[in-house]
Amino acid sequence: MDLPTRHSGVFRKYLVVWQQLAALTLDVLLLAVVLSIPILLVLKSGNRIWLRILKWSAFVALLFPLNILRISSQVSSLESLPAVQDVRVKILLLALGVAAGLWLLWKWERVSTKVTSVILVIFGPILPLVVASIAWSIYTGPPTGRLPDRPLETALPQKAGAPHVLWFLFDEWDESLTYRRRPANLELPELDRFRNQSFHAERAFPPSRETAISIPSLLVGKTFVDKYVNSAGELLMINDPKQPPELLSAKPSVFSAARSAGFNVGIVGFYLPYCRLFGATYCEWNCAVGFLPEEWGYPVSVGRFMALAAKRQVGDIPFAKRLGATRALGETPMKPSLHAVTYRQVHQAALRSIVDSRLNLVFIHWNVPHLPVIYDAAKDDFSNDEANTYVDNLRLVDRTVRDIRLTLENAGLWDSSTILMTSDHPLRLGNEPRVLRLPGPIANYTQASEVPFLLKMAGQKQGMAYDAAMQTVVTKDLLLAIMKGEIAQPEQVAAWLDHNPPRQ
Repeated sequence: MDLPTRHSGVFRKYLVVWQQLAALTLDVLLLAVVLSIPILLVLKSGNRIWLRILKWSAFVALLFPLNILRISSQVSSLESLPAVQDVRVKILLLALGVAAGLWLLWKWERVSTKVTSVILVIFGPILPLVVASIAWSIYTGPPTGRLPDRPLETALPQKAGAPHVLWFLFDEWDESLTYRRRPANLELPELDRFRNQSFHAERAFPPSRETAISIPSLLVGKTFVDKYVNSAGELLMINDPKQPPELLSAKPSVFSAARSAGFNVGIVGFYLPYCRLFGATYCEWNCAVGFLPEEWGYPVSVGRFMALAAKRQVGDIPFAKRLGATRALGETPMKPSLHAVTYRQVHQAALRSIVDSRLNLVFIHWNVPHLPVIYDAAKDDFSNDEANTYVDNLRLVDRTVRDIRLTLENAGLWDSSTILMTSDHPLRLGNEPRVLRLPGPIANYTQASEVPFLLKMAGQKQGMAYDAAMQTVVTKDLLLAIMKGEIAQPEQVAAWLDHNPPRQ
């Protein structure tokens, strides 16, 4: 029941497909067979001790689906009802649940056969009904199961000297570890070279530490505080908790504003469904297969999805993860190899788009240095080696900047391009502690708030430091002012920031 309505479905490329439905159905039937064999053997033996064990095993087994229902999205939506949020109602429901549980515990051996029979009779028809419902949604949905993107916009004609603005957003890029608290043995020559030739803010603060809140804020130029999933292709953004949420795709963005001003837009990204949310002349995006279910980015086989689905259900059983039960069913939640696949795809599309002569504004959302670690700097190659750390991903960012520079220089576009490099949030120490690996000298690193903000204006050769604190949510308005010719020098950027704090 939870399959078609997963909370993060907005980030997927594919809806539920026949392979997934077949896999889940086989999972359920396989589980039924596995559970039936010992039950039939015990019943056939007639041994009273084994029959008592079987009855109490059934009692314990009931706790598993109850726990899964407790944490499912269906129940979570019920908990949002005003009646359920009432403290007195919660206390009453809790008291009834405890009373029923104690009564069953006391009478279980006497009533177990009747209770389990009633439960099976009541819930038995649900499987075919749910399977039929999902089958109908697949049959009436997109033929391939892939959610459609917006049609690409026709390129507008451009005059000679039209702006060429590139906005590179490196996910989870930490200013402190890159510059102020850089490890002594960490060399980032390309990033240092770019910083020395750019306007760089040393105290730049992003709108949020959550990508799905920070990036919409940056693109719209308005600080959001929360988000909700409206459908598999839309986000609802909250600016004021007292006001109703707003459709992200309906908000004026840097892309729509650039188009209205006569400029062409290119978008390459991952995680957020950019090509469904925003219009562009060139657009490519990939699911964040490094830390979201892989089948949302790529169709998978029936066997593979059986393992993925079983792992998610086993993971909902109390203490299953601590006991290592989920490791037997596949990769860890953070999948380095798949994260590397996403990087390669973004990298290829990015290098194509930044030299596309039709485009005036190109936005690239990279999936590094965000964890998991996918790069071994010593070998200059992708790697899943657990000895590698976040610092290696920083080195991959440095190599990426080298590739960007060489591509633009070979196309004769480096000097004439305005380039912004920044991030949606710094390294977050509280996320995925198992994969948060820092080298020894900075193992006691504390949470930072700043992100890099490096802006090379077209033709700029000398760097300029900006010491005042700034909110990066002003990026939309700043880049539009540059594209319209209102700002051309780094000194003008500083003056603009001084007089244009965030408006919303």
